[in-house]
Amino acid sequence: MESEDPVEVLDYTNATNWEKFISNIEAVIRRWRADDLERPDCKKEHDELAACFHASLEYEGNLFNASYFCPRNTTYKPDESRIEDDDRRQHFSPAVSKMQCKTTSEELLEPLDLSLLFALNEYVVVTPVDCDDEDFKKEKQAIISAFLVASANVDWQIPVMFAYPIGASAVEVDDPIYVGFCRNDCFHTHFEMARLPLDSLDCHYLSDWIDVFRSEVATLESSPEPIIVSVRRTYELVGHSSRPLLMQNILYWCVKHCGEVSENFQKLAPSCFDFPCSFELMIVWKNRNEDMLMETASYSDLDASTTPHWYLKLASADFELETSPFTKLISLIGSSELVSEWLDPSVRSFSGMDSEITNLVNYIFHGHEPSEMLKRNLASFTGFDRIQKMIADYRSTKCGLMCERIGIAVLRLLIDCMPRFYITNVKRALALLWDELLYQLRSRWLNGTLLDDKQISLPKVVSWPLHQNIEMLNFGIAHERTNRLREFDEAVADADNSSCEDDFFDCNESATTSKHDRLPDGRLAKAEGLFQLENENEPLYMPIYQETVPFVAESGGEHPSDERSLDVSAEDVEQSKRYSRAILFSDMQAFKAANPGCCFQDFLRLHSPRDVVESVDETTGKRTYSLSPRMSAEENLWRSLWEKADPVAAACQRPLVHHARKPDKVFSWLQNLTIGEIVHISLSYAFATLIEQLLPTLNPTLRICLKEEVVFICKKFLLCLQERSEKDFQELDKAVLNLETKVHMYETVALTLKSHCRGSVSDEVEKFAYQLVSSKSAEVIGGSASPVGRMIENLFNFCKPSVRSDHENYVVAQNDSRLINERYILRWFVARPSRMSRRSPQRMCIELRHKEGYFVSSASLTEDTDFFLE
Repeated sequence: MESEDPVEVLDYTNATNWEKFISNIEAVIRRWRADDLERPDCKKEHDELAACFHASLEYEGNLFNASYFCPRNTTYKPDESRIEDDDRRQHFSPAVSKMQCKTTSEELLEPLDLSLLFALNEYVVVTPVDCDDEDFKKEKQAIISAFLVASANVDWQIPVMFAYPIGASAVEVDDPIYVGFCRNDCFHTHFEMARLPLDSLDCHYLSDWIDVFRSEVATLESSPEPIIVSVRRTYELVGHSSRPLLMQNILYWCVKHCGEVSENFQKLAPSCFDFPCSFELMIVWKNRNEDMLMETASYSDLDASTTPHWYLKLASADFELETSPFTKLISLIGSSELVSEWLDPSVRSFSGMDSEITNLVNYIFHGHEPSEMLKRNLASFTGFDRIQKMIADYRSTKCGLMCERIGIAVLRLLIDCMPRFYITNVKRALALLWDELLYQLRSRWLNGTLLDDKQISLPKVVSWPLHQNIEMLNFGIAHERTNRLREFDEAVADADNSSCEDDFFDCNESATTSKHDRLPDGRLAKAEGLFQLENENEPLYMPIYQETVPFVAESGGEHPSDERSLDVSAEDVEQSKRYSRAILFSDMQAFKAANPGCCFQDFLRLHSPRDVVESVDETTGKRTYSLSPRMSAEENLWRSLWEKADPVAAACQRPLVHHARKPDKVFSWLQNLTIGEIVHISLSYAFATLIEQLLPTLNPTLRICLKEEVVFICKKFLLCLQERSEKDFQELDKAVLNLETKVHMYETVALTLKSHCRGSVSDEVEKFAYQLVSSKSAEVIGGSASPVGRMIENLFNFCKPSVRSDHENYVVAQNDSRLINERYILRWFVARPSRMSRRSPQRMCIELRHKEGYFVSSASLTEDTDFFLE
């Protein structure tokens, strides 16, 4: 007997995969909506006001990521928006409530994203991870239904958006297509989106989009409210400007007097940078009534003059100068290798090197005066006046100009060699140039050829060590020439007088004389209003002092007493003190020789007035002069030197400065410089010239707007002069690059705008141009009714051709603008799906991207769910 199959009993206790999927969704929603859940900042932020929470869900082997975007640091609270209408209370979810808000200018100006497409500020995005288009299409309805059921079960009123795979779009872009829903007990909102090529578009006028919106809503209401339309249209004007860059052409301007025989010098032609100056003009019409639009002659355009909401954007705002000619050279500042160690004559055999070295040396020793291209900046910036004074000081002499040319020549050689040779050969080339420079200086020293024949004086304390040493060398050459001429004159005089007979007479001169009987010697001029204290009828005289020089340590560095460096050795300090005592002792001797019978207080009245205390004797009424406590001390140096000093005129004293030995020290200093020190000297002169030329080019508007940047550059440059720091030079180089970037952008924008001005509105245009460069976008207050707006209207060719002159028509023809983007936001408050339904908000957003060749449309459509239950 055949056994019968057992009767299959359906087990309804086992949940299906779809039901488990619903349960998982509910669990995630409950976790998200927990009242005490803290919402910290998350790694992925939607915008600066939203935080994002993530969860993973799986259904039928397909993995989904669910991301909840919500306002930051808030907790979920089901909310309702109530609107009184025909004595009935209408309850909307928060998302639907936002659809009723008026469109703002900020929304129209923002980039198109999910929140703007559907007027949402809180939503869930469900994204498939590893399923393709076919799998998603099969399970799409089941997935959407699961979220619908889960949302109803837990009263979840936050919109749920589903991201279709990117391949589902007819246009190849990185953004997916979204569909979704939002519901509560009263209303249901579904969200739809499409992205199609512009070729498939049948809508060419605003009226066409209004008709599409009406058909999408499909209302049966007999007298619906008018549609509210907000529009943004973006026009693009592409142009460019070619302007010389100062940092790229600094060397051309500095060495333009040098003979350009070498092939490599031809690279110094002035270079210009092409700046793509592109503008985007966004014109916004907010919340226009459909009835108002119908009065317009054509739906294809709106009158730009009827709206004050104009915004101009600098589309090419990412322009930035990356490097300067000095960037690579700054890395050599830290080199402590002696330049003499890298001397290698074989470098002369390199391509064009021998000729280039010769040209650079000729450039250094040529006699041209400074160029007249430099301008004096009238603006007062902290530090800039000091820099200008420093530059004016060293340019006032030929020695100073030669030092500047030495710095520029070194920089020119390094910039030319850096891209062609390895760093070792670059150092060898620098050593070759420096050796040739020393040879030329020694030749002039031996031949008695002055470096500066117009101004021969002892060097002053300056901030440029090279300048001070070159002036010292020039003074030594002049002194040596004087000695040679004196020796020659004495030899000639001895030869002439050798045959003459001289008569000598005995003279009975006392070996010792009192100080009152001694004759004055070495007087320069009277000290006005001053008389000797012990001889009231005898005026005080200023003596002729010995020539002195600033103390230069054996290491070659200059250390002024008021700006002493921290790295001065103890030996240098002691040597400086001995030199100061010698100068003081010499001055006292000269003072006593010029003023016989003088006292210590007389000397102090001229050299240190604060150390002489003046008082009036109460009994006699005469003025008395006493020493200050400092000078009254027993071990005071000045008093001890005064007592030892004899009256000896400066001409009879032992020379303080050994002029024959000073040039040897200068050559020793030049020969023992390191590569880093030479590069530091070179960059100091180059940046000084650069700052002097760049800052005066700023117009009054830029001087005010860029004041902080300019002050920073000046302070950083003065710091670089004092310390040989690679970091400080890098910061200075970057700051100058950023400043020139802003200046270049501003000049380009301002020039473009000014070329389309009618009348004198240059001040307003300059301020607007700087605002545009700084913030990359600026509002044109008043639209076309403002002076700036009229200029922009002319720039973008909004005027009719007949209004312009022939020349203006030619200019505009070269710069015609084009429409690149249109955005329409349509809102409607209407009963749906029938005339018996309660009214609810409807919204549609369309963006036509003419540049990319596609359009995006999204609709948020709400219907009354209670209508189906009645």
